[in-house]
Amino acid sequence: MADSAMYSGVEYFSLFVRFVFSDGSFEEKRVKIENYDGKTDAAGWLSWIMKILELMDADLIKCIGACFDGAYVLIRNGGLSGKLLAKIKERDGLNGFDSNYCFSHRTNKATEMCFESQWGLTIESFLDGLTVQTTRTAWDQFCAKNHIKGAVLKLVQRSETRWLQTVLILDNMFENLPSLQDFYSEREQYQKPFGPRNIMGECNVNCKLFVACMFFTQIVLSKVKIINDWLQTANLLYPVAYQRVEDLISNIFELRRKVVLTDYLEKMK
Repeated sequence: MADSAMYSGVEYFSLFVRFVFSDGSFEEKRVKIENYDGKTDAAGWLSWIMKILELMDADLIKCIGACFDGAYVLIRNGGLSGKLLAKIKERDGLNGFDSNYCFSHRTNKATEMCFESQWGLTIESFLDGLTVQTTRTAWDQFCAKNHIKGAVLKLVQRSETRWLQTVLILDNMFENLPSLQDFYSEREQYQKPFGPRNIMGECNVNCKLFVACMFFTQIVLSKVKIINDWLQTANLLYPVAYQRVEDLISNIFELRRKVVLTDYLEKMK
């Protein structure tokens, strides 16, 4: 797994390698550097990784998977993952090498894809509307005027690349649901609710069906986080990880549909 991160204004580059053998044993090697003399692009990363692997005496013939932190490296063949794949095939003639990348980023891509559906677009529209500056300012003023204690006064801006931002927004919604209901009721006196109309109704917390769907979304995103470390530790490749996530979402949906979601809707009436 290759990754870079900023700490106290300094960018660190790291490489983590895990070798798993047929007898079940494994060997791990790590390296981290503070300064990188080269371009931080796909070609530069590839050159550095190959040199480090050679210093580690890494046997790339036995390599069956690689994990790169950042979805962009796998999207295009010109990214780091594509270049490394081509390099290994060229040098070792290995055709069974499968590229992989950090499961957190894989979850991001899955979240983006789910927003392409009809209900997903409605949820995304709601999140976008909830986090625009005008809404946040109105929420601040509402909390100050009504002396609301314990409420989060500043909603974080939804990020396109960090699913945790979405979870934080959803958690904030449900922790302060009564206040948010009053807030939107007050706003509706002079402003139409944002978001498209569809079979779920209006995109605001006064719509019981919409709130139930938001509740389900929050559950899915939270539960997926739990299996994050397990998927990476088990060194599972993408098809296996995808099936695990699909099974998890199906199981959660069945459970919530039969028990929790029904009770939740009854309480909302």
